[in-house]
Amino acid sequence: MNGKLLNELKGVTKKIAKWFMQKPETMDSDLKLMCNIWSEEIFNKTGQTTKELTAYDLLCLLATKELSNPESIRRSRVELQKKNPEFRGKTWEKRNKKMQKDWKEIILDNNLGYVSDKVDKSLTDLADEYDLYK
Repeated sequence: MNGKLLNELKGVTKKIAKWFMQKPETMDSDLKLMCNIWSEEIFNKTGQTTKELTAYDLLCLLATKELSNPESIRRSRVELQKKNPEFRGKTWEKRNKKMQKDWKEIILDNNLGYVSDKVDKSLTDLADEYDLYK
């Protein structure tokens, strides 16, 4: 990914892209991605490392929306990986193929009687809409 594209990204999406470049293993794990983003945000807001922070302090930061929303991190990660193949990680294709197979089965099992190119192209969007495959 070039620096120009990174400069065009905003908010949590920019943080995600940065972590993908620094730690590629975060491409395949929302939990690792979230932990890295939150650790950085905690240090920037409190000056404390995660080792110094109490669970109570963490919960207060979450409750007062001072840390990135976990659902926003997940959704932004999905969108970034959809638009930028270099960020897809090792398991993206495997997950995407499984999702397409599962959606085709759902459509056929519910006697909808068709599977079209439109359905194939929008399976990821449908899964996101119904919060499947988190």
